[in-house]
Amino acid sequence: MSRRRLRFIHSSDWHLESPLGGLANVPERLRGPFLDAPYRAAERVVAAALAEQADFVVLAGDIIDVELAGPHGIDFLRRQFTRLAERQIPVYWAGGRVDRPERWPAALPLPENVHRFSSRRPHDFVFEAGNAPQARLTGLSRPRGGKIRAADFWPDPDGLPTIAVAHGRVDRAALAARGLTYWALGGKHRRTTLLETPHAAEYAGSTQARGPAETGSSSCTAVEIDEEGAVHARPISTDVVRWHTRRVVVGDATTAEALEGLLIEQLNDLCRGTPGLHLLVSWTVQGTGPLIATLRRGKRTTEILARLRRRYEAENPVVWPLGLEVEAEAAVPPAWLEQDSLLGDYLRSLVHFDGRVDTTVADLVGPLRDLAGRHPAAADLECLIGLSDVERRKVLQKAAALGADLLTCEEARP
Repeated sequence: MSRRRLRFIHSSDWHLESPLGGLANVPERLRGPFLDAPYRAAERVVAAALAEQADFVVLAGDIIDVELAGPHGIDFLRRQFTRLAERQIPVYWAGGRVDRPERWPAALPLPENVHRFSSRRPHDFVFEAGNAPQARLTGLSRPRGGKIRAADFWPDPDGLPTIAVAHGRVDRAALAARGLTYWALGGKHRRTTLLETPHAAEYAGSTQARGPAETGSSSCTAVEIDEEGAVHARPISTDVVRWHTRRVVVGDATTAEALEGLLIEQLNDLCRGTPGLHLLVSWTVQGTGPLIATLRRGKRTTEILARLRRRYEAENPVVWPLGLEVEAEAAVPPAWLEQDSLLGDYLRSLVHFDGRVDTTVADLVGPLRDLAGRHPAAADLECLIGLSDVERRKVLQKAAALGADLLTCEEARP
């Protein structure tokens, strides 16, 4: 049986129904990009397939919620599939949480090049080229419960390269044991490599980040399987709007003007390195010196951000300085916790809320109620228990910095 190099695009988690968000107030210049970005990112996946002369495209779930996206989203997706059909590029699509095959409206049939995997049981499609089978694609739209069972998929008995397509959680060791050529996975918004050749497994990640928590590039994955069956995978950036988080270090002699210069330098570097993208950038500041205390109070950071936004307001694509915060270690040095003072007591009480101490809700709320003079609002601290470790520590860092400002004057601090 003849074998040739295979080239395909693996993508997932388009979420065409979901605009970008995560900001309390979206700047007017970003409202259009926030709405359009998922569609423009999807177009870039199709453009990548055409430019790479892909044999086929694999979609691993959560492409579109047809009820939320409405007629516009459905029409858009059909047009993208038609672009691929004009170049005779098949699409193999396994549904995820929002795009199971039975949800697609029967009155609007998909183009003939689109092949959908069942949500009842795994089944196969064979890709042919040169009048010979070249690969077997086996897939399952999201199973009940969302866990991918590796045992539901098996290598081709005739030795064809086998590509499994599924959306959900996986056991990495179980995938490796099955011996399939490539696992095209969906369900994670960040690109993640679980296994590398000869038995590769990849979450393609979302094509477009949805908010500040999803920093860095979003992409689809170009995959090649050579004549010996080795897999070569690489990302192709598809995003239109990109979030960045940067860190800047200040010292005892750093002024606000010098800090602003550092931020401008970083913004200019980002603009040069990522042409054509709308950029939203946040910074954390670490280091020592009087500038740290000034920034912690907030007024100076607001002024710096306002000047940066005015400086870049005419940029196209948009450059938006999003936030500037002092890192916890700089805002509240660990030595402050050792003070024999009300401030030291307050900061030590916050440590119990960081998720690393085994305590009950009652244990946690009690000390702070005492410190707050048994104020009724202290009961609201129970909400900290339900936060993730990262979210909880951010809240506590701000509480510690605020407490430091309220409980002692600047001159008295070490």
